[in-house]
Amino acid sequence: MTNSIVQRLAPWAGFLFVILFVIGTALGTDTPMPDEEDNEIITYYEDSGNQTKQLIAAYALTLAGLAWLVFLEGLRERLEKVEGQPAGLSRLGYVAGVLTTAMLFILAISIAAVAGDAAFADAPVDAGVARFVEQIGFGAFLVCGLLSAALLITTTSVVTWRTRAL
Repeated sequence: MTNSIVQRLAPWAGFLFVILFVIGTALGTDTPMPDEEDNEIITYYEDSGNQTKQLIAAYALTLAGLAWLVFLEGLRERLEKVEGQPAGLSRLGYVAGVLTTAMLFILAISIAAVAGDAAFADAPVDAGVARFVEQIGFGAFLVCGLLSAALLITTTSVVTWRTRAL
């Protein structure tokens, strides 16, 4: 039985995910704290270097999410083979991983929104909006995304424990 191309790419995609996720979070989390003064937040987002950094972070996180999807599909294929039909846990884990990706994409958008608006639309920076948008993105990923990831880990662990698949 030969492995699909996705299964052969999945380990590399997982490795690429880690690299891009670290780059994206390292660049994207270096923003002013929400309790800082408005003028500090505005100054940060009006700086073209910071705008570029935030946009690179958003692209890195988006590419990380795409790599994660390739990894997830390879994992799903492997787990479904050993779990057998109806492969409910494998499919549930896959859906949880896709939800994690969606929350990662929300984080990426929230990181790029204010910086991108300032860079491309030359829009004035509103400190309140900057605080809100960033907090929504981090909240979505840190609560919904990581709980979904925990479900993926749980289902993968149960299938692996039951079948000795990995």
